[in-house]
Amino acid sequence: MMFDAIGPKKKKGSFAPLFDRLTNHNPEVEVEKEPYGFLSPDEQKASIMEELTRLLNTRTPRLKQTDRRDETADIHYGIPSNIGLHSITAYDGMSKAAWAAIAGDLTAIITKFEPRLKSPTVVVEKYDEQTQSLKVSISGIIYYEHEKERVAFPIDMALSA
Repeated sequence: MMFDAIGPKKKKGSFAPLFDRLTNHNPEVEVEKEPYGFLSPDEQKASIMEELTRLLNTRTPRLKQTDRRDETADIHYGIPSNIGLHSITAYDGMSKAAWAAIAGDLTAIITKFEPRLKSPTVVVEKYDEQTQSLKVSISGIIYYEHEKERVAFPIDMALSA
């Protein structure tokens, strides 16, 4: 919370994720003017988009068919290399029939690993054969202290690791 001549002044935005706050973004500066820790709405959206891009382009180890992501002690951050029934590297991105299943899996993964985006929805928009990537649109709601904002992020998701 900031203060002006009258009293406390509320800033719209939210706190930065913990690991971002613990990282020294400017090691050459001994004392920062304002400690990094609060994100404006635009910085918050950029931070979420960066995290979604990282999440959807990270592959986890292959899990056995008997393993369940939710029941393992390890944190499997990212997209499993055996997403759904097929290996993602063997996934036919041109198959529009498979897009709904992929969108459902991605929604579950985003819900688990990006808690700042509430009620996420994923829509696979197209497959880029040249780059072997899916163009996905991720929408959801960001909550600030007394407000909420509906947002959408376009993400390119590589199909091969």
